Amino acid sequence: MTEKDLHIIKALFERTENLPDILHIRAAPISYELTETDKELLSDTYQKLDDILKEVAAFINVKFPGRQDYIQPWNEIDFDTKIGDFKIVTTDREHTKSAWRKGIFDLKSLIKSLINEVSLLVDQEREIKENSLFDQ
Repeated sequence: MTEKDLHIIKALFERTENLPDILHIRAAPISYELTETDKELLSDTYQKLDDILKEVAAFINVKFPGRQDYIQPWNEIDFDTKIGDFKIVTTDREHTKSAWRKGIFDLKSLIKSLINEVSLLVDQEREIKENSLFDQ
């Protein structure tokens, strides 16, 4: 691992933190009519979220190949309301908000785990290099 890897994964966390707040739209009352601005905000947010998810998956696959402890939580990230394993459409605004928050929480938790491991690996490699310089 390198400092560049650490920078990449930290940037993904920051981008996740900076996603626009769309809960007021996702959990809007049934009678709410989406404006063009709302539609653009939703589209932009989902595109950014999709990009982040793809980049996290690529990072895991390239830097941690075969690590089921990272692959499985990534596969379980979901932003939609569910009952059991079945996605549902609901008018329950609180359930919709809860599902979105859980998805974001799961994504941030996974990225934080990656940051921690990459940080440790970068530190370990730095120590190895420093120690090899002293051994000469």
